[in-house]
Amino acid sequence: MIHTFLLKEGFWVAEGEYYDENGNAYSAVGQLETTHQSEVWINDRIIRVFFDEPVALASKFEIKPIGIGMTSTSWSSRNRVLGNLTGHFVIVKDSILSLFRSEEGRYSGTEWLQMVGEETYQSRRVLLVGDRVLSSWGYKSKRRQTPWRRFLQS
Repeated sequence: MIHTFLLKEGFWVAEGEYYDENGNAYSAVGQLETTHQSEVWINDRIIRVFFDEPVALASKFEIKPIGIGMTSTSWSSRNRVLGNLTGHFVIVKDSILSLFRSEEGRYSGTEWLQMVGEETYQSRRVLLVGDRVLSSWGYKSKRRQTPWRRFLQS
C-alpha cells in the first residue's frame, strides 16, 4: 500500500462534521494542498465550519520529508488560535497517525487518517485543552486534479 495523502503532492477536498465541546455537530468542508520541496513538505489546509456564522480555520503544516523506508516524521504549524504546534506523523499500514501539542503544552490532540481507496481517506481528529475535549471532527477526503485556489473560486 502506497499512501497518496501527504507523501505525494496533490490537491484534496474534504467534507464531514465538526463537533464542538458539547458534542453539537456542524457541517464542514475543506480544501488541502500538499507540495514537496527538497527540505520541507508543505500542507496547507482551509476548513470551513458552518456554525450560525461560518468560520474558516486555516493551517499550514511544515513537514520534514519522509525518507525511503521510514515510517514517521515530524511537523510544525503556526495557528492563530492555538499558537505554535509540533507533532509527528506515523504510518501504520493503511493509516497515518498524527500526534501533536502546542508549544506551551496547553493544547494537544491526535488525528487518524485511514486510506479507504487510492484517492480517498477518512479522518478523525480530537483537540484537547488540558484534559477536556475542545473539538473533534470526522471527514472524508478525496484527491482532485484541480488546484485548491481554483476550487475556492468555483
